[in-house]
Amino acid sequence: MGHYVDGLEDVAVEHDVKIKLNWGGYEEHKSYCKSYVLWLEDNRIYVVFPHKYEARAIITAPQICSHRSPLLELVYIWRDAAGCFRVLDCASGLYRFEKIEELEDWINEQRCPEGHDKPLIHRAEWYVIPYVNVEDWSDVVRRARPGYYDPSPSDVAELVKRSIQL
Repeated sequence: MGHYVDGLEDVAVEHDVKIKLNWGGYEEHKSYCKSYVLWLEDNRIYVVFPHKYEARAIITAPQICSHRSPLLELVYIWRDAAGCFRVLDCASGLYRFEKIEELEDWINEQRCPEGHDKPLIHRAEWYVIPYVNVEDWSDVVRRARPGYYDPSPSDVAELVKRSIQL
């Protein structure tokens, strides 16, 4: 977090803040994060500039990745304004793909290696967001279309193609 003054070509970093996903949920990464700068409360993430007691600006965001084990974390798929495909896998990170074929390759990599009757991706909750504008993420998430429990890679690819204009 920091600021940039246009024309002065200077960048000042005020705080280095990180949070980390553990089996019990999200926690502040103590070596980087000060509790008065970033904290989690009521399923929201709070960031305060410059600190909690002299707040000049407070940014809040919904904590969209849940508080469960990484094996049960949510997945969101959407297309951004530049036309790229984005995937937020709360267990492993944020991905960007230029082409639908790259996204389909990633989807196929998520297939469970165990011998099942049909190919499965072990996902309890995953969503496709039809479109994303510059807006509050909690509004975006409400439009998300849920996918089937333990889908096949083709189930995921089909929902993406139906939901997102190609």
